Amino acid sequence: MLDLVLGMRVEQKVRQWLLCTANVFFCFTCGSMTMSQTYTALTKQVDGWWVGWIEEIPGVNCQEPTRETLLETLAITLREAIAFNRQDALAMVGSDDREECIAL
Repeated sequence: MLDLVLGMRVEQKVRQWLLCTANVFFCFTCGSMTMSQTYTALTKQVDGWWVGWIEEIPGVNCQEPTRETLLETLAITLREAIAFNRQDALAMVGSDDREECIAL
């Protein structure tokens, strides 16, 4: 019985560890492990359509027929906006830059 209980505890700990590490990324610049950023989606239904915005990033907004599709589209659009912003920043800096990690 104790083995079963301990086995369940270990399994739960492994499951918790997997959930926690699923959003962990390694920063090659400073060598630290960082958690992925979480953003806030504001959503509402208007005239049969679901519309939504990412609160923290201006310009990331979408409209879809279902709430589930809206959340998926917001996530895709957010990833694209972050990638575009990164490309723009790297292009503006040129080759004489220092990349620094900032954790919030």
